[in-house]
Amino acid sequence: MISCEDATQLVVMKNGESLRFYDRMRLRAHLMMCKYCSRFEEQNRIIDEHIKELGTVTLKEMPGDAKARVEKKIKPSG
Repeated sequence: MISCEDATQLVVMKNGESLRFYDRMRLRAHLMMCKYCSRFEEQNRIIDEHIKELGTVTLKEMPGDAKARVEKKIKPSG
């Protein structure tokens, strides 16, 4: 059986590309036995769905408070 660390990597990879059959089977077996990784997979799926729904948002389209938080994070301090 694969480790939880390997399973989380496969879950993340699965959303960006298709996994090889062998990796899909190893991941499926792990997820059947590990409730924590199963929960991670579900949360990751939900996050990906929400990101796809949002699409691309420009700073001009963001509400003021969100815009300020994003600008603060991307602008260098100094």
